[in-house]
Amino acid sequence: MRQFIGHTGGVWGVAFSPDGKSVLTGSDDKTARLWDTQTGKELTQFIGHASVVSNVAFSPDGKHVLTASVDKTARLWDAQTGQELRRFNGGSILRGLTVSPDGKYMLTGGYDKMATLWDIWTPHVSPQFPEYGHMGELGRVAFSPDGKSVLIAGDEHVAFLWDTQTGQELHRFAHPDSVGGVAFSTDGKYVLTGCTDKVARLWDAQTGQEIRQFTGHTDGKIRVAFSPDGKYVLTGSKDKTARLWDAQTGKQLRTFVGHTGAVESVTFSPDGKYVLTAGASGDKTVRLWDAQTGKELRRFIGHSDWVDAAVFSPDGKYVLSVSDDHTVRLWDAQTGNEVRRFPGHTDEVWSVAFSHDGRYAVTGSKDLTARLWDVQTGKELRRFTGHAGGIGGVAFSLDDRYVLTSSADGTARLWYVDYHEVVRYLCSRLQRDFTDDERAQYNIKDKEPTCPK
Repeated sequence: MRQFIGHTGGVWGVAFSPDGKSVLTGSDDKTARLWDTQTGKELTQFIGHASVVSNVAFSPDGKHVLTASVDKTARLWDAQTGQELRRFNGGSILRGLTVSPDGKYMLTGGYDKMATLWDIWTPHVSPQFPEYGHMGELGRVAFSPDGKSVLIAGDEHVAFLWDTQTGQELHRFAHPDSVGGVAFSTDGKYVLTGCTDKVARLWDAQTGQEIRQFTGHTDGKIRVAFSPDGKYVLTGSKDKTARLWDAQTGKQLRTFVGHTGAVESVTFSPDGKYVLTAGASGDKTVRLWDAQTGKELRRFIGHSDWVDAAVFSPDGKYVLSVSDDHTVRLWDAQTGNEVRRFPGHTDEVWSVAFSHDGRYAVTGSKDLTARLWDVQTGKELRRFTGHAGGIGGVAFSLDDRYVLTSSADGTARLWYVDYHEVVRYLCSRLQRDFTDDERAQYNIKDKEPTCPK
């Protein structure tokens, strides 16, 4: 007989590894632990759950551990290192957990009287970046300049700062109402948020402390942006105006007046000389302004419904806009002429971003998909599916390897951009080649064998 001693609460779940050399336990103390069967020595702790770990299981090859919890999540871990690899948001307290014999699927059972089947190795998701989940609809997103953290706006009166490598929450920026916009300063030291209470706020990114408020808008749903040099703050509001502020003093410097509907999007040109705004409701226009004078210089006209977002290309030569009319449109920034459209979305398009090299764009839509596009041709290159709600925020990582999406389903996810990285990742997990059905499912068109032996 042998005892495995170390948990500080009751033990709910136990499992042997496939080779019988180790034992896995889950406990009231919010941890799962791996033990040596022969010696009883603790080998690894799996730390991250916010409540009781109610059930545990091994992958068939013994390399991974899966846990279910009263915190309504199931999680995938590296058995050797204890690193969390993926998070599955169950929606209710989870008690039941089992893994399919081929290791591809996990089945969970919850207090909602439902059993849910999960694809453990979702092909688009980076293994280093667990799915972010929380109890509310997620909106705009932003990467920090160094790519080490992400900022996500939520309708639960909070903006979240997360570590991109671990998926751990770093700070919560509390607001009196829902958060409609987020941005990082160019040096990454500050965070800017816009709230439905008509106020924009400046925060210290390291401490999470509020530094300053920008007050003056007369209606809510504030969108925000920093100037490239970090000296100015730009806001847009449901009051149909955009406003320029001194970032250091909070003083309002200029008002951009002309939109006939809410200003849904604001951004600076790469050189900081111009301001770009997008109008909602009956406005349906994108407008270019002189940042110093506040004078309207150009309108981009063509959308048949309100414009949800507009951005400059990295070189400032083009503008990309998305609309409730289901279209994505590229414009010449100098002339205001439409260059091309990107056909494909089947519902309102809510978010858009350029890659840092300007070659690609990503869009997020109410049709539950994000899509990657070739900017020069307008061709759809990849489709990211898996969210259960519309996608209100999209962003590229600093190296353009990943796309971040945030959704009305309450989760944010990171996806591989490069098709070949997806295949390499899947091959490393499968340790075999793809079946014909899997090749069709993941749209793999190269000749077999896909996975080298």
